[in-house]
Amino acid sequence: MAANGAQDSFSLSDVLAAVMTMRSGEQDAKKKAHAYLESFQKSKTSWGTIIGILQSKAEPEATLFAAITLRGKVFPASSM
Repeated sequence: MAANGAQDSFSLSDVLAAVMTMRSGEQDAKKKAHAYLESFQKSKTSWGTIIGILQSKAEPEATLFAAITLRGKVFPASSM
């Protein structure tokens, strides 16, 4: 996971690891994972990774995260 917040691409494995960290990581690790996932959700390059998670046999938490992220991209909060 990149720590600088200027991430241009996100790997499937990094996103899945961050989601799992949110479930069982230490507080500091959770803060970093949260920031990473938030950046991922806002990224224009995250579409492929989202679809990859949804098509995989990922953990239910990761599938839910991907579905919520996809919904947010298709129906942005500003349009609701």
